[in-house]
Amino acid sequence: MDKPDLRVSLVCQKIIEIVFGCLFFFVPLVFTTVNYELFEFNKMFLVYLATIIIVAAWLIKMIREKRLIFQKTSLFWPLLIFFLGQTIATIASVDPYTSFWGYYTRQNGGLLSFLAYILLYFAFAANIGSSKAKHYLKIFSLSLVPASCYGLLQKTGFDNHLWAQDVPARIFSTLGQPNWLAAWITSLIFLNFAFFNQAKKKSKKALFLAIFLISFLTLVFTRSRSGFLAFWFVYLLGLIISFFAQTTKVKKTFLLFGCLAIILTAFFLSPFPSINQHLERFSLINPQSLPKWAENGNDPDLGSATADIRKTVWEGAITIFKNYPLLGTGPETFAYSYYWYQPQSHNQLSEWDFLYNKAHNEYLNFLATTGLVGFTTHLGLIGITLALILKKLKNTQNFLLTMALGSGYLTILITNFFGFSVVVINLLFFLIPAFTFVLNKETSKVMKRNFRSFSERQKILTIIILLVSVNLVFGLIRYWLADYYFYQGEKSFQQSNYSGAYFNYQRAQHLRPQEPFYTNKMATNCAYLAIALSQENNQKESDRFVILSQELAQKTLKANPHQVNFYRQQSQTYYLLSSLDQKYQESAYRLLLEAHRLAPVNPRITYNLGILVHQQGNLNQAINWLETTIRLKPDYQDGYYWLAKFYQENGQTDKAKERLKFLIGNLNPEHPEGRAFWEKLAE
Repeated sequence: MDKPDLRVSLVCQKIIEIVFGCLFFFVPLVFTTVNYELFEFNKMFLVYLATIIIVAAWLIKMIREKRLIFQKTSLFWPLLIFFLGQTIATIASVDPYTSFWGYYTRQNGGLLSFLAYILLYFAFAANIGSSKAKHYLKIFSLSLVPASCYGLLQKTGFDNHLWAQDVPARIFSTLGQPNWLAAWITSLIFLNFAFFNQAKKKSKKALFLAIFLISFLTLVFTRSRSGFLAFWFVYLLGLIISFFAQTTKVKKTFLLFGCLAIILTAFFLSPFPSINQHLERFSLINPQSLPKWAENGNDPDLGSATADIRKTVWEGAITIFKNYPLLGTGPETFAYSYYWYQPQSHNQLSEWDFLYNKAHNEYLNFLATTGLVGFTTHLGLIGITLALILKKLKNTQNFLLTMALGSGYLTILITNFFGFSVVVINLLFFLIPAFTFVLNKETSKVMKRNFRSFSERQKILTIIILLVSVNLVFGLIRYWLADYYFYQGEKSFQQSNYSGAYFNYQRAQHLRPQEPFYTNKMATNCAYLAIALSQENNQKESDRFVILSQELAQKTLKANPHQVNFYRQQSQTYYLLSSLDQKYQESAYRLLLEAHRLAPVNPRITYNLGILVHQQGNLNQAINWLETTIRLKPDYQDGYYWLAKFYQENGQTDKAKERLKFLIGNLNPEHPEGRAFWEKLAE
């Protein structure tokens, strides 16, 4: 065989292997401080980049060898049916743009991301052998080290200046959120059981034991209840299986790791106070230093109980499903549709004014956003994957590794019940089945035949693939740069540097002109610029920015007429413009009314409507809106205060006193404006 003839094919294979290795190691670790979303955006960017390179190399390899390099695994049809369901739901979505790209601050979960994960699955199954798969699993295990070490350093507070959160209380390392870090650790930590058991050298045993220890300690310091429960549930299940099906050596490994985990939990405590009360005598830390959770109802200091928050959001997800049972509202549109069917009980939560762009339950999220079609295809994919893992467990040669992969997959299913998939979790969700398949397949043989020189047709096809791939990479770079400039614009905007913000927003919009997230903020910024220029007596430029502000506002709402927060933002835009011309107040009011139609139980909107119509001189209507506000949220302090002001202005002093009495007596005795107003009325 003429060796140089295979050079292109071998280079492509090497590229595929290297990029997969980089993907597995770096995706959990990558984040920046120069993007609007520091963690998920960059991880998704790396997944897209790796997918483009791997698929391009795979296609060129097939062209060179003149054969279809593909493995039709048992997940072939489940994956295609799942993707078809997501595609149909995207087409029928209330906002196909969001469903395709993903919600802007998440990126992960849109149709494009699922396409990338599925392509990576098939590329892995077709091009990677068993020995290389084992090598990658060690890379996964080793990736726990830098992430865990960074997380443990966070416990010292070394990067506190970067974050608004109390990071030492609940570390999140390079993942961005404690529960995400915990979910990722639990999905990989069981690999150390297998590698420890398989290692023959004491140094390697010590290595994997050390990785387990720092990983589990990091898990403990996340104080994640879902991650902690997932680990122990799967561990106990594995322990039972090992006692029935494995050797004494495996049983000893399980007992050793379990004992070490118990010791670390005793020393550093768990996320559950009910468990910690039995461990305090062994603890190396003060139990009072642990983060506090409200166990029942709302606590003024602790906020709402996690169970109450999830129960409310889950109720909203189920209501969405009832109204869109077949296809849902579209992938990644929960941030829009939840407002439409938000339970009024949501207003009693400490996080009542937060944006929920996920249902905080992966299964309910699929049910709400993709209906029965997406939900059943997702459950079918899970069921067949579990069946595949159970089937492959019969292969005693790779029993421990397959069991470790199955354990990781089970932890994902558990943590997803209490949360949702992020990039690293979805990568494992789709690649764990690929690993299971590859570990237990026969080694594929390279074709033993000569390859002639590249034909003209092969050269043309290769050039086309390279050109398309380069174009996709440049498009991806534009995607990243747009987010970079947008974030720079946001920083300038927050510093009231509206001209600097405009420059960066403009660059972001030039790179991604169809992104409504950019035009939404740019419209408001242009309104501020128009006001500033008017104050400088530069009327011509002020008028230009007034027109531009309106054009951007209209473009934003036309691109996404279902996003409540866009209506709220553009109402603010027109309200700002009303300082230049009162006619814009009507537009501000009209947009707030539309926001109220989309989010009928949101008290912030009715409150703003009340304030706005009061400024327009309609006192009775203002009172009606604020009465609606305190009915929707009976503890809305500003609502009571301004309602009292409006009643007093309307000559209804008794009602004003009644509202103030409730505010001071039941909600906030120290409310400064309320007390001052009460004393004034009492004179």
